[in-house]
Amino acid sequence: VRDFYPPSAQYSLMLTVFNILPVSVLDGGRILNCVLGDILGMNNTGKISDALGMAVAESLTLAGLMLLHRELGAAVFCAGIYLLIAEC
Repeated sequence: VRDFYPPSAQYSLMLTVFNILPVSVLDGGRILNCVLGDILGMNNTGKISDALGMAVAESLTLAGLMLLHRELGAAVFCAGIYLLIAEC
């Protein structure tokens, strides 16, 4: 049990951080839409959150490309590709 706990805690933390990224298909994007909707009004929220989500997805993909030779580089790259596809 001791050997199982630290990796599972790390995976849970990584999934939590991934889920709060401000991309519209994730929970962070929904939170961003709510916050921006209160500040700017719902008419302007979509364009801003879509642009930010695309920028995050592109950044994650580029970071994954640069880290492909490291341990988690392929996972970061695949996550970025997934978010790019989901944002389109």
